[in-house]
Amino acid sequence: MSEEPEQLPPASVSTQLPVVQLGSSDGETELPESARLLRGRLPASAIFYPVYLLLVLSGGLVANAALDTGEWSFWVTTLGWFLMFGWNWLYVETWQFQRRVLLVLSVASAFGMELGIAAICQDRAEAQLVWSAGELVERAPLPSLQWASWMLIACATGLLLHLIWFGRGFRRARPTADEEVEG
Repeated sequence: MSEEPEQLPPASVSTQLPVVQLGSSDGETELPESARLLRGRLPASAIFYPVYLLLVLSGGLVANAALDTGEWSFWVTTLGWFLMFGWNWLYVETWQFQRRVLLVLSVASAFGMELGIAAICQDRAEAQLVWSAGELVERAPLPSLQWASWMLIACATGLLLHLIWFGRGFRRARPTADEEVEG
């Protein structure tokens, strides 16, 4: 009662089924041309490259204000903007690869950080009494923090617009050079 080992099919024989295209039952009508579909009404780069640029510009304005006034630590502000950039980047990656839990986490973190730091920048942009060299001194308004605040609000708006509208649905992919030659 010895069992024989199962014979494997030769390598030239495929175990996959042939591709089936659905169409009319009579076979005379032409099938519609297939089209590649991509996620989102716009590519993510159309929204997030400007968002990344605004994050870098606002980070530069705040870092410059931190160095000029000495009220904030340069390294802490740099770390904050690096984290905001990272959360926005993670949102785009999780949207592209459809990872729902990370998507929700990255949206909440990026949106919360952008609006929270925008509120802090808005508050600190006005003229204030600050502690300097052992006494209270009146500091002039800082327009760079005001600009950084508006840039962060624009970044949060871009993120929200992509989440609600531009990231939904599908769009046709542009034909590649190979597809144009064949067609």
